[in-house]
Amino acid sequence: FRGAQARQLAAHAAAFPGPVVIGGDMNTFAYAADLASGGAPNDSTVPALTDAGYADAHAAIKPHKRGTTRVEYGVRMVIDLIFVKDADIQDSGICPAKTCDPLSDHLPVWTEIRLK
Repeated sequence: FRGAQARQLAAHAAAFPGPVVIGGDMNTFAYAADLASGGAPNDSTVPALTDAGYADAHAAIKPHKRGTTRVEYGVRMVIDLIFVKDADIQDSGICPAKTCDPLSDHLPVWTEIRLK
């Protein structure tokens, strides 16, 4: 279901010329396991966007440091994501838990891009 939504979003965004940034709480609950295993994806959302030419803005961050939810069931989930197309990712990050855990049930994510 979420993969279909991501494909529809990418198809809609394809009509716009220039760079595109897609981000938010994508509820990609299997993505943490996909990152850790490096194998075939269990989550359909991320491949729907990467197959459409989008780059995961946080790909350079080690998988065990990518969690953005509060620690539930002993692990942080990787569900808050930013994807970029037709722009260069310069830097990206996740607000440190010691700073942002008290503010929300999700850690804010950010990225800096350079337009092509």
